[in-house]
Amino acid sequence: MFGFNSILLLIVLAGAGGGYVWYQNNEEEKARMIAEIAIKETQLALAEEARLREEEDRMLMTQVLNDLETKFDNAQDSYGRLEKKFNKVSKYFGTRDIGKLAENKPGPIGKVITNASKNALRCFEILSGSPLSEAEIAAVKPSQINSECPSLANPNYKPEEE
Repeated sequence: MFGFNSILLLIVLAGAGGGYVWYQNNEEEKARMIAEIAIKETQLALAEEARLREEEDRMLMTQVLNDLETKFDNAQDSYGRLEKKFNKVSKYFGTRDIGKLAENKPGPIGKVITNASKNALRCFEILSGSPLSEAEIAAVKPSQINSECPSLANPNYKPEEE
């Protein structure tokens, strides 16, 4: 009934059918792997972008920290100068007492305190973002500077080392 040719034809058809099924499965597997590769590449690109952003943020934080340290050092220097003014000791007059001075000479001390308050308020204005005036930028002599915050208000003033 079935001859050799028929059996051979069935084997070839079975092989072709098996090959077709294998090819289809292989194509599906290939498409799945391509999709997984695309997902992994996207994840990798996002991770690299996040790493670069983190590095930029770290550099910005370092810069901000360095700026803050510089400002803090300047504030400490200003505080030290201010402390020297109030704690001055004279070999002729002894320790300076601002209260006694105010009692004995209220006019001059009032003027000093008023000017110092005005200068301190200008320091707060500058810290709040107010631009420097041309006179503040040009100040180079001690008589021209804002004595409450010279490093902030007078960038061109270089105090002489004491």
